[in-house]
Amino acid sequence: PAAYLQQLGDRVRLLHCKDAGPPGMQPLVEPDEGLAVYNTEVGAGVLDWPAILEQTRSAEWLIVEQDFSAHDPFESAALSLRNLTELTADRAPA
Repeated sequence: PAAYLQQLGDRVRLLHCKDAGPPGMQPLVEPDEGLAVYNTEVGAGVLDWPAILEQTRSAEWLIVEQDFSAHDPFESAALSLRNLTELTADRAPA
């Protein structure tokens, strides 16, 4: 994702954030629901968020979506927010 986002440059204003669990992760619901059954909180999965976020410094909004969760939905949202806050701590306010 980082290489693709680098090509887009400063055109990225909104970043839709999702993360995927590690290989071998058990699906969260029946697999016929699609790939989202392997979701995990942003920053807790296999995507290279430091590299992704480095290429999207122009993004004004980071939007988290998690279709399914192993945790309470509010707990998952809080974890994604905490992870993104830590990952973006060096960004200057817009």
